[in-house]
Amino acid sequence: MKIQGSKYDLVSTASANISDSFVIPANKSGSASGEARLYVSSQKSKKFGSFFTFDPIIDIDGYAGAQGYCFFSKENLIKYMEDIKVFYDFPVSTYRQDVSLLYQERMELVCRLKKINRFQIYNQNGDLDADRFYIGSNNSLWELMRTICLPKPLKTLQPLTVVHIHKLVNRSNKNDVIYYFELFVNPKSEPRKIKSKQLLTNKNRKTIKNDTLILNTNRRSLVISRIGQGKFRRNTLDIMSSCPFTGIDDKSLLRASHIMPWAHCTNNNQRLDGFNGVALTPTFDLLFDKGLISFENNGRLKISPYLSDNIISLLNLQLENSYEIGNSTGNKNTYLEYHRKHIFLFK
Repeated sequence: MKIQGSKYDLVSTASANISDSFVIPANKSGSASGEARLYVSSQKSKKFGSFFTFDPIIDIDGYAGAQGYCFFSKENLIKYMEDIKVFYDFPVSTYRQDVSLLYQERMELVCRLKKINRFQIYNQNGDLDADRFYIGSNNSLWELMRTICLPKPLKTLQPLTVVHIHKLVNRSNKNDVIYYFELFVNPKSEPRKIKSKQLLTNKNRKTIKNDTLILNTNRRSLVISRIGQGKFRRNTLDIMSSCPFTGIDDKSLLRASHIMPWAHCTNNNQRLDGFNGVALTPTFDLLFDKGLISFENNGRLKISPYLSDNIISLLNLQLENSYEIGNSTGNKNTYLEYHRKHIFLFK
């Protein structure tokens, strides 16, 4: 493995499951406050006793630091976020916060990282941890791991997120040891997407039904608009009748998507407002929904730096080209500004 010009050999790998106690409060299913340290294995294990080498001279908050630095790769963290997205969208646990609303912001944090991101770890065993082996860090990257990782669901045996820690030794200098932290979604985890989607739909219906501020005439419209049909779709297509990229105006081939996401809207008028919608064919709808493209208020196209040049070429996307997005009145300005600030991916 080549890292910043030097070649390293993999000599050993340790693994740790991301538990409910490790992640930040928003991601927890349980009631415990938890801790920022990560349990790797028994401290008495010969295998892991020699895996990390700690230098007692480096003393941070009373803990000895590991010899050699640790790092995350941006490529791996983006891959993890892509793989874990289905569990954000259709959670297998009831977390303290709605993690589906947190995904985009967290993905943006990962996308802003450098290619290689270094941090230092410490042996964080306490007085009562003679038989257990913990590591921790006071680095912001450690906090990022606690933020983006979804933990093992309570009362289940299978972990959802696993971190593999690879010990790498420089071929030219055996004293140069580094640790590569690599995040994975456990392949045995099942999102149960269909069931979760039904539960999500039922939850939305119940929320709308119990909202006393919604007029009876609007309840059905809101329920139907949440699953992509009905009044919101009609309102959107009345304002924007064709896809600006392809010119397709066959309604059966168009998707009406919220510019400000449904869950982010502050009131029901925004959820049904046709000016809060764009009509796009599926490929461009997906790019817009993921924040890989956006529009200025005048329809000028914005392309995320995280969209590959190959896809830009294949789709013939032209940066700064202006498109007809049904905003001649300026009624979409507030929604478009929200999309550019909170959904669009930029460096």
